[in-house]
Amino acid sequence: MATTGKDGTDGLREDIDRLRADIEALTGSLQRLLDDAGREGASLAQEAVQGAEAGSDALERAIVQRPLVSMLVALAIGMVIGRLFERR
Repeated sequence: MATTGKDGTDGLREDIDRLRADIEALTGSLQRLLDDAGREGASLAQEAVQGAEAGSDALERAIVQRPLVSMLVALAIGMVIGRLFERR
C-alpha cells in the first residue's frame, strides 16, 4: 500500500525505476533471443536448400546415366498412382 508524503512517494518512484530497468533488461534479452533464433532458422533453411540442391543434382545424374531405367521407374510410379486414384 502506498503511503503519502515524501518517503512514500520516493519509495514508489524507486520501485517504478527498478521495474522500468527490469523491463528494459528483459526487452534486451528477448531481442537477443529472437535475433539468435532468426540466425539459427536462416542457417537451417540454408542447409535444407543445399540438401535439396544436392538431391536434385543426384537425381539428374541418375536420369542422365540411365535414361531407360528412369523412364521405366517413372512409368511404374505413374501406374501405381493411377491405380490408387482409380479405386477411390
